[in-house]
Amino acid sequence: VWGSYSESLLPAQVIHNLEHGGIFMQYGEDVPQATIDELRGFYDSHQNGTLLAPLPGLGDKIALGVWTTSSPTKPDTGTAYLAKCTAFDERAYSAFFDAYQGKGPERFPMDSLQPGS
Repeated sequence: VWGSYSESLLPAQVIHNLEHGGIFMQYGEDVPQATIDELRGFYDSHQNGTLLAPLPGLGDKIALGVWTTSSPTKPDTGTAYLAKCTAFDERAYSAFFDAYQGKGPERFPMDSLQPGS
């Protein structure tokens, strides 16, 4: 289910969301609360097709991940992108979302990928 979580997510469920063109944002246990608050603020304006959750093993890092394909009829042409960083940069995060969100192998309209669905 799309949304913002306070507990870690099951990897298989995250992959299923990526299949539909979504992006995950996960943060480690050592990421400062102020940075988590920035991530939540960014999530609030990018809720459709987005997962936000902790992943303790990331330590002090944040990870953004997505699965894209050149065409929804050619899922074997897929590419996964993973960006890891130790800080929030709204411009960089927005560029990642603009470049990759909504381009998964089993695409749905972004407005149908609302939190809670």
